[in-house]
Amino acid sequence: MIAAAWLSFSGQQLKNKAGVNLHYYKEWNTPSQTAATLLASLDGQCAAIGEAFVNSAKSAGVANTEMLAVQVAAKENEGMLIKNWTFAETGTANVPLGTRTYTHQNKLSDPTFNPDQAPGGVGSFTRKNGQTQIWEYYWDPATVEVVDNAGVGGQNTVNPKGHFSDHWIVRINGEYYDPSYGKKFGSLQA
Repeated sequence: MIAAAWLSFSGQQLKNKAGVNLHYYKEWNTPSQTAATLLASLDGQCAAIGEAFVNSAKSAGVANTEMLAVQVAAKENEGMLIKNWTFAETGTANVPLGTRTYTHQNKLSDPTFNPDQAPGGVGSFTRKNGQTQIWEYYWDPATVEVVDNAGVGGQNTVNPKGHFSDHWIVRINGEYYDPSYGKKFGSLQA
């Protein structure tokens, strides 16, 4: 456990100095990308969570130690899916996108509607359901070949957003910490 006067980190429990939970993508459209905006809004992206983790370690007295933010990025306009997604047994074969070909695809429920321009919209395929107030993917039910299931919980968020173009983690003395999910790994590949 790394503890500091203003922030503590212990597994899935990131809190501010008042003991209030800080969240990782509680709102899928959170703009918070720094520790300062995370502390102000109580909700942030991976870069904000990582910066807060490093600041906490330094505040706790960790010194003369390499602490480096590491970006894990998708390739060539692709994205990453974070657990758990289910792929249909057979998908649409040979779907071209850029220079690659894919076996599965989902289509927007209404391609003329851009959720980015609607209250709570983020990306072109996610939205906050107006009735349930739960974030969801906005697909045409007849064309869904990949489904987001309840996945790996993040900091004080049971099911954070599950798709990204990149992700920020922290390397400390050759070990990798993913403060967004409260995990530690021995290598970047892990």
